[in-house]
Amino acid sequence: PQTLSGATVGRVWSFRDVSTRRAAERELERQRHFLRQIVDSVSNVVFVRDRQSRYTMCNRALAEFSGRTPEEMIGKTNAEIGRSADEVRNAALRDREAFAHGGHLQPYESVHVDAQGTPHWYENNKTVLYDADGVATQVLGVATDITHRKQAEAQLQRMNEELERRVNERTAQLEASVKELEAYSYTISHDLRAPLRAIDGFSQILIEEARGSLAPEARACLDKISQNARRMAELIDALLAFA
Repeated sequence: PQTLSGATVGRVWSFRDVSTRRAAERELERQRHFLRQIVDSVSNVVFVRDRQSRYTMCNRALAEFSGRTPEEMIGKTNAEIGRSADEVRNAALRDREAFAHGGHLQPYESVHVDAQGTPHWYENNKTVLYDADGVATQVLGVATDITHRKQAEAQLQRMNEELERRVNERTAQLEASVKELEAYSYTISHDLRAPLRAIDGFSQILIEEARGSLAPEARACLDKISQNARRMAELIDALLAFA
């Protein structure tokens, strides 16, 4: 059998190495493409930033929110893509907090303005990513748009405030009505009772003092006056009870 030379064997192994490397690169590219499709398909904002606050990865939701493509976002900071000074400062602060905690940062809410100038509320979650040596090098952020929930909460708050205002108005009206009712009751109890007591009392005095000299018709009239005065007093008591 023919024996291959050392140079030929070297070329064969070199060809195999290149083929293996290219196959691995194709597989890696396929996996990256697959991962990109997954990340871009979610409605949540997903991104990765390094310690210099530069984007190393972002999904389409964040890029469209910023009015850019994902490729335009890579390698840039929030300041370089036109975010406001407050957003740049707050995002960097939260990134530093995540690195300082060395793990998962507690969820927090923030407001961001999209490329059309519309503000959105987001609930943010950040997690530190480590390299093969266990060094925290990047932070992964996932943000959920909670604008509709915030708007509903604000609407509910406005409704509660309006309800409270109306309750206060009705309470003030009721208090005024109660005061009017108290004045009404006082008037009935004092201003009407006193004349009735006087009428009834004078009728009884006339009946007792002129018992023998009164004509039957006069006595009957005085009795009627006294009875009606007492009847009027009963009606006043009923009015007070009703009030």
